[in-house]
Amino acid sequence: MAIDDIKTYAYLASAALSIGAMLYAWLSARGKANASAISELDGQLGEHNVRLVRIEGALETLPELRQELGRVHQRVDDVAAVTHKIDGQLGGIDRNVELITVELVKKGREGRAAT
Repeated sequence: MAIDDIKTYAYLASAALSIGAMLYAWLSARGKANASAISELDGQLGEHNVRLVRIEGALETLPELRQELGRVHQRVDDVAAVTHKIDGQLGGIDRNVELITVELVKKGREGRAAT
């Protein structure tokens, strides 16, 4: 083997080592970038998990809210029924007062006519 052959092999080995080092550095940097992105996504996933727990908690109270709204609706219906009944009674009272007023006016006219 001649010195020129050794120099050629050394040059090729040096080039191969340089290419290998560049590949290692690129893969290592890529791995760090991926780890950083995964870490960021994990943080976002944690935030979404907290929000999801709050939403699930709110959804669990919806049946109770529906029942409560049903009870309120029933109370409003009861008040409406009582109001309707009172309205009917007041209509009757109004008619009676009107009849009494008519009778009093008639008697008043008769009393003035007699004097």
